[in-house]
Formats: sequence, structure tokens, C-alpha cells
Amino acid sequence: MNALAAQSQFRRCCLAVAVAAGLICAGGCGFGGAGEDGGPREKPGVSREAHQGPVTITLSVAPDEIELPDRANVRVEIIAETGVTVTPGSYERFLDENEHRFDYRIIAPRRETAVPTGDGRLRWSYACELEFVLPGEYELPAAGLSFIDERVAGDGQLGQEVTATEPEVITLATEPVTVTVRELAGTQLSPEELANIKVLEPVELPRQWGVWWWLGP
Repeated sequence: MNALAAQSQFRRCCLAVAVAAGLICAGGCGFGGAGEDGGPREKPGVSREAHQGPVTITLSVAPDEIELPDRANVRVEIIAETGVTVTPGSYERFLDENEHRFDYRIIAPRRETAVPTGDGRLRWSYACELEFVLPGEYELPAAGLSFIDERVAGDGQLGQEVTATEPEVITLATEPVTVTVRELAGTQLSPEELANIKVLEPVELPRQWGVWWWLGP
């Protein structure tokens, strides 16, 4: 084998090794924002949880930092033990009464009421998407509820008289959530670009005269 053929074969081997290394790195190095399962990596969100006795309520927003025109996914979930009467607060009404109610639009609201879970409890949920109009920071309202625990305690001592009492109404609420909305990168003008915008001088349009014919009787 002459020197020219050997050099050509060496180049082909190097090219094959480089291609193989590139494929391995693309599949395992996580370029392009892929997750551990190979799918697109989800944007992080934020959640607020409140718990008291047999009831837990969670308010989740994902993502909590978005770029227009992306939407924020909002979900309220309530988990309660059986035998507890739960009255969820209307989170859609909370959104409608919020001070920022004119800055977003509620999309595709969905509700579930007293759905049994696999561990013998009940779940209430509300979910929607928020489509924001302008960039800025928006505080979404807290999620709340009230409940009455009507379960029989069953921990009284033998022979002890149990006195019936009016069940107590307990209220429970999460903390509010702040969502940051930004303009899409490259769509916002810099101060220098705004300063270079020139306002055109008004142009006077030529007056058009109409011809009127007056007809006598």
C-alpha cells in the first residue's frame, strides 16, 4: 500500500470516529434542553401548600417565569379524608376579582369534585391556563377552602358520656403566587432604538372641491 492510499484510509477512519462520538454525545450529553428521559425539559414552576388536620390544599403554577405569548398552567388541588365536608373556594372567582384581572385571560377551565383517590381519600381540583396581555410581575391570589370534620373520633373512654357539640367550620388558604411575564427576546426595543425613531411631519392633503348644481323649481 502506497503512502497516498494509507493517508486516505487514515482520514476515513478519523471521520468515522468523529461521527460516532458526535452521535453518542448528542444522545447522552443532554444538548438542546432534553430531560433524563430524552424528552423536552419542562420549565420549572412554583407551588404553595397549606395543611390542617385531614385536609391539604395546594396551589401550583408552571412555569412561573414565561415569555409572551406563552401561557401559565394553574392548578388547585384539595385532598381530604373521607367523612370531612369540604367547601372549596372558587379559584376562578378569585382570579376574576384579582387586581390584575384585566391583564390576563382564563383559558380552558377544568374542575373535578370529590373524586376518590387510591388511598381512600377524596380529591377536588381546578385547573386553567392564563394568557397574559402585557409583561410584568403579577401576584395570583391564594387558594382557599372551608371544611367541617364530622368524623366520630372514637377515642373516648368506656363509660364516659360524649357531649354533642356543633362542628367547627375551619378555613384554610395557601400563600399567593407571583408570576413573571417577559416579552419575547428580540421583540423589545432598546432605549437607543426608541431614541432613533423619527416622527414624520404631518402632510397636508389637497382639498377637494365638490361641484354642486342647484336646480330651481
